[in-house]
Amino acid sequence: MAIFKETARKSSIAATLTLLFFILGVIPLLISNWKLISINREELESSLRESFVTTASNVSSQIADYIRAYRLQVQEFNPKNMSLLGSDVAGPVATPLLMKDPNILKIRLLNKSGKGPYTQKLNFQDPRVPEWEFEAFKQALQGRSYVGGPYYCGPDDVTILLIAEPVRNQEEETTAVVSVIVSLEPLVRILSDQSAGGTQVYVVDAKGNLLLHPKKTEMNAHRNLAGSAIVSDYLRTGGRLSTVRLFVETRDGKKTEILGSHSSISGLNWGVIIQIDKNIALASVNSMIKESTKWGILFALAAALAGIFFARWITNPIQVLASHALDVGRHQNFDKKIELHASNEIQQLADTFNFMTDEIKQNIENLRNAARENKDLFMSSIRMLAAVIDAKDPYTRGHSERVKDYALIIARMLGFSAIELERLEICALLHDVGKIGIEDRILRKPTNLTPEEFEIMKTHPDKGANILSQIAQLSDIIPGMRAHHENYDGTGYPQGLKGEAIPLLGRLITVADTFDAMTTDRPYQKAFTLEFALNRIRSMAGIKYDPKVVDAFSRACEEGKVSLHKPSRPRPQPMVL
Repeated sequence: MAIFKETARKSSIAATLTLLFFILGVIPLLISNWKLISINREELESSLRESFVTTASNVSSQIADYIRAYRLQVQEFNPKNMSLLGSDVAGPVATPLLMKDPNILKIRLLNKSGKGPYTQKLNFQDPRVPEWEFEAFKQALQGRSYVGGPYYCGPDDVTILLIAEPVRNQEEETTAVVSVIVSLEPLVRILSDQSAGGTQVYVVDAKGNLLLHPKKTEMNAHRNLAGSAIVSDYLRTGGRLSTVRLFVETRDGKKTEILGSHSSISGLNWGVIIQIDKNIALASVNSMIKESTKWGILFALAAALAGIFFARWITNPIQVLASHALDVGRHQNFDKKIELHASNEIQQLADTFNFMTDEIKQNIENLRNAARENKDLFMSSIRMLAAVIDAKDPYTRGHSERVKDYALIIARMLGFSAIELERLEICALLHDVGKIGIEDRILRKPTNLTPEEFEIMKTHPDKGANILSQIAQLSDIIPGMRAHHENYDGTGYPQGLKGEAIPLLGRLITVADTFDAMTTDRPYQKAFTLEFALNRIRSMAGIKYDPKVVDAFSRACEEGKVSLHKPSRPRPQPMVL
């Protein structure tokens, strides 16, 4: 029977300590990093909102002021020599003040026929310029102020604005038109300056058409951006100043998040749009996240390594202790000692365990000695009882011991275990214990028993079973003891059992009992030789005796394992049992 049962392993101390080091070393770092990143993100977004709103408002004000200033100059223009209107060449006094402005590229003073003097700093190569000028002339000739553009002149690489104002006489009649081409390059530079670091600042009109952009290629494309989320929001809100919001744009089939704001330009149906990709805007935060992740992984690895190191430092002695305890539990190896070189509680535990194994070893040895003494005392009592039984008949003295010896020889041939041999030994010694209840006159009768006497003798197996039933520890040998006079063909007593129904111990004792009875002197017969007794038993195999038991006994005799306790001689007469 096992004295130790290993429980299922749930988790190791090493894993627990490693996890603990990880939690204590990494989790606080992750929490602090997350908090720091959140704070930085909030501050960055707050700064971005303030910056974008301010930038959009400032850029829209600068554009409005720039254009308003040139419109006022054109509106206040009053040619001193109206006679110049009849000429196609500008005179020296026609436009001296306005032309001093570097951003005015061309001035024309036209009569109602569209003729008049002009002066210019740039000889425009773009064929669309005359068309734009004609449209401005028509609108102003009808008495309306006109602002056209912005236009990007690709061949001239310049962005321009056309301003045209009617010139009226004292009767408020339109007599001429002043047309001015103003360079918008200063505004483009403003947009370019504000578009640094991934930020894009551009201008659209009331229909979402792109008017001004830092990139000339974008202006040359004349794209309509009404489908853009942020431009759509500008058109929907009517140009009201917007806070920074998150928009989702679809670019090349992929959705991109952008942060942006917009502001309308006073006096014009234009709006300033400012936007930036969210990933670019939060690049510093994303970089911080990457750095935090990198350092978090490094700290996690460091914590794991530290946890493994310290866990092994702690658990290795415990594993040695557990291994030793397992060895003691499985193999009862109490002589092996735990050898640790530590100065902590684990060493104290090891010393205590060594002391405990010594104590257990001593106690087990004491128990074994006590058990051995008890067993010896018990077997001595059994032998004494068997001797008392045999002593009732001088012819059967030593019978129980001999039956025990023969039965054990047969059992070993059949491969009985040590426990089974021990049980058989007790059963064989006590097989005739029931004869205590049989009268001496019957037991010691020198002649054959009468039928009545034989019936009394046949009760001794049951009497023996009743006697042994008072001892609980002998309950497993009672069936074999009770059946030692049963015959294999079912003609025996006391129960008339047949074949395999007869307990195996009873079948063995039957052969051993018969063999001893045949090879010892009895009042009614002299002892037979071993060969005669063996042949007699073989002839009754399957009738009176179990064939397997007879075969085992025969092999034991042939191998010289069976010897008679005293000399015997052959007797040809049949034996009466």
